[in-house]
Amino acid sequence: MEVATKRFWMVYIEGRGNPTYEHLREADSLTEAARLVSTGATSAYVLEATYIVKQAESPIISERLESD
Repeated sequence: MEVATKRFWMVYIEGRGNPTYEHLREADSLTEAARLVSTGATSAYVLEATYIVKQAESPIISERLESD
């Protein structure tokens, strides 16, 4: 079985589209969230990836992502 990808965090602001940047450190995502709020966003959500679901030959599997 292959090793699961490391966890990552993304910052989401409602009404501004989907998050696109994967922060590899939680602290970096919090810094980015604070920066975005300081530019006029009412609030920013820090989202943490906890699972990856992917197609295997059979069946579809889900794996818990590794933490640091």
